[in-house]
Amino acid sequence: MRHLHKLACFFTILTLGCVERYNFIPEDPVSLLVIDGSIHQGKGPYEVRLSRTSAFGSAPFSVSDAQVTLFDDLGNQERYEEGLEFGVYEGGFEMQGQPGRTYYIEVVIRGNTYRSQPQKMPSPIRADSAYFETLVEPVVSEEGNVTEDRLIKVYVDTPTRQGEGNVWLRWKYDVNYAVFERDCGPLDLRKTCYVTEITNTQDILLYSSENTNANQLNGFLITTEDTYPRYAFSTRHYFNIYQHATTLEAYEYWQKVRRVANQVGSVFDAPPAAVPGNLYNVNDADETVLGFFEATAIDTVRTFMTRGDLAPLVVSEFCGFAPNSQPPNREACCECLLLENTTLERPDYWNE
Repeated sequence: MRHLHKLACFFTILTLGCVERYNFIPEDPVSLLVIDGSIHQGKGPYEVRLSRTSAFGSAPFSVSDAQVTLFDDLGNQERYEEGLEFGVYEGGFEMQGQPGRTYYIEVVIRGNTYRSQPQKMPSPIRADSAYFETLVEPVVSEEGNVTEDRLIKVYVDTPTRQGEGNVWLRWKYDVNYAVFERDCGPLDLRKTCYVTEITNTQDILLYSSENTNANQLNGFLITTEDTYPRYAFSTRHYFNIYQHATTLEAYEYWQKVRRVANQVGSVFDAPPAAVPGNLYNVNDADETVLGFFEATAIDTVRTFMTRGDLAPLVVSEFCGFAPNSQPPNREACCECLLLENTTLERPDYWNE
């Protein structure tokens, strides 16, 4: 019988291959708690976001019905409340961040208590200025025709010292512009909407003064933007830059996050991994908790450009007839609030 089995296996190899049955039972994926939040010296609300990672790269899911409390080094505390968005807890209505004070959060979920390592809020670093330049970029069409387009580079100048100590900086930014509705009916009143766009959210912009004697940082590149959609430049087009003075622990955390995010995926690279932050489970020291609670001091600096800065490019009005003037949602021509991240409230800095 053994010879018959070997003979059968031999003919099977010639055709399909002789394969033994293996019962594979996949391991249950690990769901990790993610806690992200910060406090700064400005007015609240401050946010803490709770979520859990999910299997196979799908979107994380929010964690509701948690108890989130902010503490400082003076014994003050404030309970955060879950807002309209699941998993987002808001506070800062009773406690406002102050440079020099130390803060941590405590999160209670189904009997488990999580805390962040205390963070001392640094003093803000006041940026000197923000500015831009436009560059001509050749564009080659599928037919081989060469035309010219514009790129916008935005920079910041800032001091890099705070007394004798080191400074760690991180930047975020967004853009803001206005759009005007089209006349869509004899009784319609045209509205002006103010649109905020957050672009390149994967960019992690960092600076450390640890290994330099320089007291000034000039020409630090914040972003490179294109000039689409054209109607975004029909009025003032603001670049709002938020300069965060942060702690060494937060700087090192964001360095690790950036390193993971920038991996190209070569077989010789370390596989991308979740980056633990400054949070831990009081009841279980072995549990891995992701995210970071940060105490940061923010300074805002901005610059704006108008259509004249893009000449000779043609810039149309919202829903006009120049190339690329039509918004993605045509109904927004008559109701501009249909655009994402849009409000009728004019930002204060538009009056400056």
